[in-house]
Amino acid sequence: MKWPNKGLSFLVRPMRALSFAGLVFILSTAPLFAKDTRDGSSLERAIIIKASEADAARVESEWMRKLFPQASLSSKGVTCVKGHLVHIWVLDTPKGYTPLYFDLGPTEDCKKRMRDEHPPKKT
Repeated sequence: MKWPNKGLSFLVRPMRALSFAGLVFILSTAPLFAKDTRDGSSLERAIIIKASEADAARVESEWMRKLFPQASLSSKGVTCVKGHLVHIWVLDTPKGYTPLYFDLGPTEDCKKRMRDEHPPKKT
């Protein structure tokens, strides 16, 4: 491409290099500004609890107070997802009801339940 004004042509290469450097910078810092993936807002983002089932309620309460200091517990539920025991707390917050998910890891009960609900297909 020919530039009509020769005086500005020396700026083209540095501008392209700066644009590329800016793009690389933005892409490299994006993960630093991304929301924490384990915030308990969904099953996929369930907070991992590394405590015994006996201590899980205490740890979960601490998380609830940390994330939702003005919330109160409305109800609790338990389910198995892919062999992992998941506690679901429904919180009453000023903005309405909000679920909070906790992944307690794989348990034998969940593994057995998964086997019972999804038996191997006979061929």
